[in-house]
Amino acid sequence: MKEIVRKFLNSIYFIILINGLGLIFWYIKQPIYSYISYLLAFILVIIFNARRIVVVSLILNGLIGYRVVSTPEFEKLYKTNLIVFTTLTIICVAIVTYDLFFRRKVKFNLKNKIFLGWVVLAVGNLLSIVNATKNTLLMIVMGFLQIIAFLIIFIFIDHLKDETSDDYFSQSAIITGISITIQIFIHLLKEPDSYQALFYSLGWGNRNTISIMYMCLIPLVFYPYFKDQRKIYGIIFSGVFFVMTLLMLSRGAYLTIALLFIPFMVLSFRYINDKKKYIKDMLFTIIISISLAAAIIFGLDKQQYFYDHIASKIKNIFYSADRLKLIKIGFNVFKKYPIFGGGSFTGAYYLQVLNESHVATYHNYIIHALATTGLVGFGSFIYYLYSIFYNLRTRHKFNFCVFFVMLVLLIHGLFDNTFYNPLFMIFLSILLPMIKTKEEAQQLINEND
Repeated sequence: MKEIVRKFLNSIYFIILINGLGLIFWYIKQPIYSYISYLLAFILVIIFNARRIVVVSLILNGLIGYRVVSTPEFEKLYKTNLIVFTTLTIICVAIVTYDLFFRRKVKFNLKNKIFLGWVVLAVGNLLSIVNATKNTLLMIVMGFLQIIAFLIIFIFIDHLKDETSDDYFSQSAIITGISITIQIFIHLLKEPDSYQALFYSLGWGNRNTISIMYMCLIPLVFYPYFKDQRKIYGIIFSGVFFVMTLLMLSRGAYLTIALLFIPFMVLSFRYINDKKKYIKDMLFTIIISISLAAAIIFGLDKQQYFYDHIASKIKNIFYSADRLKLIKIGFNVFKKYPIFGGGSFTGAYYLQVLNESHVATYHNYIIHALATTGLVGFGSFIYYLYSIFYNLRTRHKFNFCVFFVMLVLLIHGLFDNTFYNPLFMIFLSILLPMIKTKEEAQQLINEND
């Protein structure tokens, strides 16, 4: 019995089950049940000694399961949920601590530059507390604790990965992308007119956030095919998610695609094993993708809106009055607190409280880093990025895919909140440990598998 349970927990069917439960609880707007199911699954993983990498599927699904509070009734419910969620978090931290330091007896790998990058980033955020006020002190503490939480997740994943963890991550990425797509279809079937709304939201993210998540997943979804061209589903789902990204009508996504699409295609073609098969499979994927896009646009009878809106986005790709206003506010905060910034996690205070804005971040990671943590914090952020790209030097197909994920976050982050957004920082916490080092890489990217 124990072996049967362990085998199920390690299988793709468990990932599907978790995502299925996540979709149900997302649909009925009860994410707290999702988190309870994640905790129970995590406990089963520990009890039955399953592969700890299973945690990746729990975290990925958790990223797309959150529902924004939109009514007084739900505000009351979420206050109750906050108590439950806090309790679950404490239990998870206790289990992780026990599993890491008492059961597995791991030690910090001080030679891991990305680990040091997280530490330096945390220090940069902590130092911003020197400019705390009675209105911002709690926010700054929360911002610092967030970075610590990301670091703990990174440490845990880094010590539980194995030689096939990259494959497991890719499987989870595919199913996560499918879950997002199902959420979109459910939302549009329930509210078809919402496609024309400026703020198109699935609860855990709006158009921009959804498009960023899709683009982060695409290279990882492509990886199984990149590694083994018999796994054609990898390239097909990459095409499907690419189309869904275009349908989100995000100017940041369009610029990112314009800058990265050709380099990704050219470099992947260079390093792919069977180039003729790659061309055939790509043509097949394009046909499927175009058919899907046409079915959605014409099925919703939104073709004219889509044409007009996409033309407007492309025309004004480098200009947005709202974005410029946010950047101006952020720069003014930076001028007031140039060394350590106004405080980690204080975007909501300076934007919402003082300027009555509807957003809580500066929608540009450079301005956000400068405004919240100043030059010191910005320097720590630069080192954090350096640590990541330093480790990506190892020539491996998975590293190639992660490299493009980082480029997506860097480019799109000039228009929206990517870095410092908990959604994507948690995503990086579970992705970055998968980067192949020279010792772990069993083959170079230009070798045959």
